[in-house]
Amino acid sequence: MDGVPGISFKGIAPGETFTYRFKIQQAGTYWYHSHSGMQEQTGLYGAIIIDPIKAESIKADRDYVVQLSDWTDEDPMSIFSKLKKQSDYYNFNQLTVLDFFRDVDKEGVGSAISKRHMWNRMRMNMTDLADISAYTYTYLMNGVTPTSNWTGLFRPGERVRLRFINAGAQTFFIYAYPDSK
Repeated sequence: MDGVPGISFKGIAPGETFTYRFKIQQAGTYWYHSHSGMQEQTGLYGAIIIDPIKAESIKADRDYVVQLSDWTDEDPMSIFSKLKKQSDYYNFNQLTVLDFFRDVDKEGVGSAISKRHMWNRMRMNMTDLADISAYTYTYLMNGVTPTSNWTGLFRPGERVRLRFINAGAQTFFIYAYPDSK
């Protein structure tokens, strides 16, 4: 069940309640989040785990949800306003004239200019993977900061199931784990 206030339903006013009802069609890892006032960036989200009716096909000794998100103490509407005025406001990794000359040396003048025109047409900077950076965001795992060091316990030899959820409002998360062999 999904909805955007003023578009697909009237919304939930302060002090009101709303009961979400939806037909469960399959087991799995899901999440909920707000579509109102950019509340997602201030923590209004969570995991929903639907267990299968029959025995679980994935055999694991432990099962952990790893919900990754981005948090800001800055007013999300202020962030939005800044980005509308200057799309690279939070991007401090700007290209320099030296980068241009390096590209000219490697690719030629035409290619270096063409590449910059392409990015300019998209109104993006090629060093800008995301509109918002760690300058204003703190990246959370299960609602805690990196300094809190969220830990999933297990014993050697146990099979651990990790249910990853990207609950980030603006962030792409990359996950990698060392070879276990």
